[in-house]
Amino acid sequence: MFRHQSGSRQSGQSPWFTRLYRRRHIVGVSAAALGTIYYSWRTIHADESPRDARLERPSIEPSTHPDEVYINTKLSALSSSATFMGDTGISRFDVISIPNVIPGQNASLLSSVRLVTDTSWTLFTLYDGFDGWENVDAVSSRLVSALLDGLLGILAKYEPPAEHIEVGVVPDVELALEPFDDAINKKIKDIFIEVDNNIVHKPFDFSSGPPSKSSVSAALGAALSGSSAILAFYDMDPRILRVALTGNSRAVLGRRARTNNGKSSYEVHILTADQTCDSALEAARLLPKNPGESEPHVFSHGLSRAFGVAALKWSHEMQERLHREYLGEIPLAHVHVKTPPPYLSAEPEITTIQIKPGDFMVMASHGLWSSLTNEEVVGLVGLWLNRDMAVKSDTPPLPADGIEPRDLPVSLGTDDTVMYSRWRAEKKFLCTDNNAAGHLARNALGGANVGLTASLLALEPPRARKFRFSAIPKCLLQGTDCLHPLVRDNINMTVIFFDDK
Repeated sequence: MFRHQSGSRQSGQSPWFTRLYRRRHIVGVSAAALGTIYYSWRTIHADESPRDARLERPSIEPSTHPDEVYINTKLSALSSSATFMGDTGISRFDVISIPNVIPGQNASLLSSVRLVTDTSWTLFTLYDGFDGWENVDAVSSRLVSALLDGLLGILAKYEPPAEHIEVGVVPDVELALEPFDDAINKKIKDIFIEVDNNIVHKPFDFSSGPPSKSSVSAALGAALSGSSAILAFYDMDPRILRVALTGNSRAVLGRRARTNNGKSSYEVHILTADQTCDSALEAARLLPKNPGESEPHVFSHGLSRAFGVAALKWSHEMQERLHREYLGEIPLAHVHVKTPPPYLSAEPEITTIQIKPGDFMVMASHGLWSSLTNEEVVGLVGLWLNRDMAVKSDTPPLPADGIEPRDLPVSLGTDDTVMYSRWRAEKKFLCTDNNAAGHLARNALGGANVGLTASLLALEPPRARKFRFSAIPKCLLQGTDCLHPLVRDNINMTVIFFDDK
């Protein structure tokens, strides 16, 4: 499951590139340093040149305790690290994927494009699927390439004319009519929606005649299953990070600070807001679109935005026809909403932040955040950094009582997580891993309770995920309730460390 992206594309200097170099001719974008890393259910695939990146396995020393041996072996097999030797503004990133569903429902992808202006764009995407693997596969195979095409096209529009133009030559440059940042954000939103439309609507277009039964049947899986997607787009030269979210994955940024006593502490910058049934922001967005409703209705796994989930985007007539003629699903019935579909959108919300030296970002699926708060995640990575765990050659002994949340180098907020209470376990942490993503995953799955961690990791899909109720929230169908993972949710995570200079 990987594609090598290559080739070149005409582009060049935008207004904020002018200080980088003196330009005489149209400058192209070199894709020689373009790399793509896919992190799927168990395997990380890299088509990166050895000169551009170095993939590493975390170095975890052997332990004599059977549960510790199992945990270390399992986390090592599911996690990897990469360090780019080229200048991307990113010093390292760590990844891990711990599934609780069928293979292929989770994926992470990295693409880095070096521009000849000595800057680079790096795109991280993370996908969390549900009701099948097909939508994650379809979205992950299309989104990044479409984003790169669109973003480089925007850059070309902001290309100033060459310093010297021959007489009679008309510059082939489109006049930019809106601010660059607004154009970038609009393009990202448009591409998210376009990718979703190409999966949910385009294969089922009857306007030019009925499509073949085989083509419709092949497209149904990707349209009916669903996924959350989160994009982190880092522009190295202005040190600007954009994060776009559709769904309920999450991203937080940690920033080193100093306390009054001189000790290191970390600030928490929340980069996304969950697009779910209990979000006040989503309620404020949905109510004006549903006149006559007293409360917002959200659907499919409690999400108010998602890729796929075509049953909540197609008309009832479309569902009836697909069911009758193309072996489609039974049309969704008993929807207690006055307005017609679509009820879901793939349009993302975008947050922009200026990166400072030494910042780090954690982007992860819902499984991490159901166990750890934003502050705990930042504090745990801060603790990992303070102890130089990335370069430790041996594993420190396990503390007898674990690390209390209050001992983390961060100001704690309200703990509204559910998994530790569901496991009837006290929340205490360890700091023993060389891989930051593995470190967070360990502490999201029991932490200092080694026996609990080993038990949770030993559960294989599909038993790893058990639901209390139906997969459709009661705000959509009568007599059902929102689903909750009873044992553990999947954890798909990338931890990105930005340059410290």
